[in-house]
Amino acid sequence: MTDFNKKNAGSDLKEDLVKVKDALVESGLHAKDQIGEALSKSIDDLTERTDSIQKTLEKYVKTRPFAAAGIALLTGLILGRII
Repeated sequence: MTDFNKKNAGSDLKEDLVKVKDALVESGLHAKDQIGEALSKSIDDLTERTDSIQKTLEKYVKTRPFAAAGIALLTGLILGRII
């Protein structure tokens, strides 16, 4: 192999490596965006669920305050025994 061919092969290899690097960076950025979107959606869903649970509990406590207090007392006693 002549020096000219070696230089061309080295240059081609460098160009290929740059292309591979650029493709990896692009796919990494794309994956980051997808993960961010999925995480944002999960947080929104979780927020909705906790708001719904809170409203349900508030409604239950308002309609049955003595039952709610009894449940809270019983739960406290059970947890106190366990801990």
